[in-house]
Amino acid sequence: MNTNNRFSKKTVTMSNVELKQFYEAMNECFKDNNMDTELAFVLANNMKNLQPAYIEVMNRLYDPNRDQELAAYNGEMRQLAYAYADRDEQGNPITEKNGNYRIVEQIAEFQEAADSVTAKYNDALSRANSAQQKNREVMEDSSAVELFTWNSADDCKAARMSPLFVYYLLRTELS
Repeated sequence: MNTNNRFSKKTVTMSNVELKQFYEAMNECFKDNNMDTELAFVLANNMKNLQPAYIEVMNRLYDPNRDQELAAYNGEMRQLAYAYADRDEQGNPITEKNGNYRIVEQIAEFQEAADSVTAKYNDALSRANSAQQKNREVMEDSSAVELFTWNSADDCKAARMSPLFVYYLLRTELS
């Protein structure tokens, strides 16, 4: 395949939302066993080019599953709830329909202990509470990325690609 005449690298500015969408769409596209070879060639090159920027964006997003302090807070709160839960005649904790422990008899003691744990993990809770705003800011940022693409819309027609790929790969021509 002669790639010198039909393909080129173009620098495009994408929001991080677009970068994430495009990278994940390309990744999903590789599951298609009937993919056109030219499209596979272009997508493989672009995934290679976009991967560092994609990883950087994903690492900047707040993920509560990666927050060890938040996990410790949740663990301590579960332990407190178990310790202060109302008990049945056999000494087993009573749970509500939603699965939470029922705490009525020692609610004041539980609340005091919970306040102490909450104060201890205030930074983690602040991070979690501001995550939506932080993630929105990260996704609104933009990055200049280098895309490997066809030189013209006519060249890419034969590759049978989705409109999303056409939009991103020919974006510099459209703007």
